[in-house]
Amino acid sequence: MFRKVSLLAVVCSLVLSISCAQNSQCADTPKTPVSTAPGSDAVLVTVDGEAITESGFEKDLSGREKGAIIKAKAELYEAKKAVLEEFVFNKLVATEAAKKNISVEEYLKKEIDDKIKTVKDKEVDEFYK
Repeated sequence: MFRKVSLLAVVCSLVLSISCAQNSQCADTPKTPVSTAPGSDAVLVTVDGEAITESGFEKDLSGREKGAIIKAKAELYEAKKAVLEEFVFNKLVATEAAKKNISVEEYLKKEIDDKIKTVKDKEVDEFYK
């Protein structure tokens, strides 16, 4: 789903760029850096001399538009959370492997793979009876 949102954003950007190239009254590029902080008052774009801030833009959204922004923010949050959790896991594993003077692969094999028991079909059948 995140890929669809990203693809949609790229397509919209291209369409806007093509339209702006043909129309001299398109929005100007913001003079100040755009903040990624939620609800910030960073200028996103200037249209006909009027600065559009992130908070003003989001306040004016309604219905599906607002729902799409909320959904995209939730997906971004989940993506960042998943990447951060993997990053922390990898850091912790690397630290523990270094303490034991072994590679990360050896550590994972010793601490996880070697501890996994093979389950027999008979055990599965008995469990689900």
